Amino acid sequence: MNRLARTLLLLLSLSLAAAAQPKTWGGTWVATVGSGGRAFRGTWDATPGRDPDTVLGNWTVMDQAGATVADGTWSARKAEKIWKGSWQARGRSGQQYAGTWRAQSQLPPSTQFAELFEFALTKIAGGTWQMSTAYSGTWSIRAYPRQ
Repeated sequence: MNRLARTLLLLLSLSLAAAAQPKTWGGTWVATVGSGGRAFRGTWDATPGRDPDTVLGNWTVMDQAGATVADGTWSARKAEKIWKGSWQARGRSGQQYAGTWRAQSQLPPSTQFAELFEFALTKIAGGTWQMSTAYSGTWSIRAYPRQ
């Protein structure tokens, strides 16, 4: 096989491999406790689930200096017009936290998760969160494409 044919075959293989990988997103988030209470922030990433109405990812909680003080996972499913999910995290001291969240969107009801993240590339997306019955608040995200 000549050099040109090998080069073309290599480029085709690389483009097929890239096309087979799902698009992922990442970004930053901010959440408040209560109405205007203490604010928390961190990073997140998201990967599509097995169907277009599911997603899963990882997230971190950072202190004011930018050091990670907790990290965990999250997942969500869109049911009808509502995006809702659960999250869990473990602090550096070993304490575990868990809760639920809902997204509120201006997007049409037929919108899938990928479109919510695409929306967050240019605008802020957000919703509400809860941890047991003691803590709740609002959250917002900014997204950037990872692939």
